[in-house]
Amino acid sequence: MQHASFSSSWCTAGLLNFPTGILGLTLLAWGNSLGDFFSNRAMARNGQASTAITACFAAPLFNMLMSLSLGFSSLFHKSHVRSIAVTLTPEVLLGCLFLMAYNAAIVIVGRCCGGRLPAWFAVFARCWYGLYAVLACLSGVLQHYGYQ
Repeated sequence: MQHASFSSSWCTAGLLNFPTGILGLTLLAWGNSLGDFFSNRAMARNGQASTAITACFAAPLFNMLMSLSLGFSSLFHKSHVRSIAVTLTPEVLLGCLFLMAYNAAIVIVGRCCGGRLPAWFAVFARCWYGLYAVLACLSGVLQHYGYQ
């Protein structure tokens, strides 16, 4: 069932002439993060804020490292190759830059506020993600239509 919705998302992107990289930045990323979102919120509400914050950083890192290592080792084994060329798309580069800046903001604000994140930081985080999503979509659309 999940495979059918995944395929229909890619078909919809093709029919609408929408960049498929944007689907990875939005639909697939949001769907992959929903479980972490609810479990981290539950931990924070139960007084385990440190565990919830740690999970916010550890879960994506674990998912990325394990997915990349298992995916590439499977590809290498199937293709009987020892290396493969990979390209850094503008959307991925933008995501890396935004993520590094956001992590730096967390550290700086946390240090300046005595090891706590103030309530306004939640608004900042949403605005930061909104800015990233808009710029990533704009970059993907411009690249798709040959403006970059």
